[in-house]
Amino acid sequence: MSHRWLHIVCGILVGLFFGADAAFCVGVAFEVKDVQGDRYNAQYGTRFWQWRWTCFDWVDFGLTVAGGLLGGLVRLWLFERFI
Repeated sequence: MSHRWLHIVCGILVGLFFGADAAFCVGVAFEVKDVQGDRYNAQYGTRFWQWRWTCFDWVDFGLTVAGGLLGGLVRLWLFERFI
């Protein structure tokens, strides 16, 4: 079960505190964690390494980056407004 809303919220928070480029890195880290923890890869091991990255969820990655961009824009707006 995918928690897509959690990817958006985490992306917004990372973008707000650390910037949009950090949200990109967090999105990649989330998906690498999901790929490494996948049941298919755990069951078959590295014998089928060519299929290892087929479970990379591009939608979750995109939502994390989109949330990071939104958080980054809010960060820029806050810095421009109050500092």
